Amino acid sequence: MLTIRNSPHARRHRSTGLQPAAAITEAQAIADAGTVTDACGTVDVTAVADAPATNTAGCKWTQTWTVTATDACGNDATCQVTYTWTVDIDDPEFAACPTASIDLDYRRLPSPRLRLSPTPVR
Repeated sequence: MLTIRNSPHARRHRSTGLQPAAAITEAQAIADAGTVTDACGTVDVTAVADAPATNTAGCKWTQTWTVTATDACGNDATCQVTYTWTVDIDDPEFAACPTASIDLDYRRLPSPRLRLSPTPVR
């Protein structure tokens, strides 16, 4: 899972519908699908995103790529590679952060308690 938190890149693109899936490439999807083997010779491998990245809930995103391997005899196989990640571009907020200084009246503070431990005399 990819997580983007408060990066300058994320802030710069806040109003454009940030989609960090742009970092996912055909080469990445092919690599993530794993090794392809075939008894008929060379294999051509391609990958396409099934749809643009989708915001599934709050800051959760997902995108699925279909990787297709086609051998020299025209047979093919597909592998679905799904990516999920979190985009957190909003700073945390305090619900009740004081705006004025807090006056600590020393008369209301609890007095410190002294603990005395006997020290052995040698």
